[in-house]
Amino acid sequence: MSIYQMFVSSFFHFKQLFTVRKTPFGKVLFYLVLLSFLFAIPMTTQVMNIFGALREDGQKIAEKLPAFTIDQDQLVSPEENSGFIYQSNYLTFTFDPDGKRTPADIQSDLKGKFISIGMLQDELIISLPSDETTQSLLGDNAFKMGYNQSVLSSINGHTLKKTLSQKHLPWFLYIVIFLVAIYPSFINLVFTVLLTSLFASIWAKMIDRSFSFLDTFKTVIVCSTLPTLLSTFILFFDFSFNSGTFIFLATSFLFYQTLKKNQPLPSSN
Repeated sequence: MSIYQMFVSSFFHFKQLFTVRKTPFGKVLFYLVLLSFLFAIPMTTQVMNIFGALREDGQKIAEKLPAFTIDQDQLVSPEENSGFIYQSNYLTFTFDPDGKRTPADIQSDLKGKFISIGMLQDELIISLPSDETTQSLLGDNAFKMGYNQSVLSSINGHTLKKTLSQKHLPWFLYIVIFLVAIYPSFINLVFTVLLTSLFASIWAKMIDRSFSFLDTFKTVIVCSTLPTLLSTFILFFDFSFNSGTFIFLATSFLFYQTLKKNQPLPSSN
């Protein structure tokens, strides 16, 4: 079967869907990759919306920033009491050249936010939501960098204002966001399809012992088309939707229907 035939057959053409097991595995695996591309769209859209909101936040922060400099590895502002805290739905930004806040304050600002950034008197702190990934990479959920490091030693109010005032995200950032979104989407979809295949293989063996696990896996991949499309649509409106459970249950049902529709009629003897 071609990619197009697999897609068309997945819409309740159960008898045609049964022939997927004769399709080369590489072609079916490529079909799964295409499904993961579609499945990644809601996550990509959400991340792009967040970055768009952060860009707008950056423009507002740029208006508040004084003409600061880095002097002897310290954040120095020419204006007295120029420190401020900016908060939005996703971000908390602290500018504190007077040493009034601590790293613990920056981390506490993260509650309910996507990111918390603190330009303190002697270091830059970026605090992210705590999970296994950030803990394995950073040791905790806070990334700290002193102003003596080359990437920060030359920063000043003018250069940061110019960077934050950009009205458009760099074009390559959209590609990066999509690629980053594809990875978890592909992993989640593969895991769900594999789990479904394990349960579906039990049914297949009970009904048709010639149905191998690979046959089941290939058929389940194509059966997951409609559930994946429906999940993708729902995720646009409710990102907390449990798509994994839905895909598992709906794909299992469609696979069962595929086996049922292709069973030989009982003998009339």
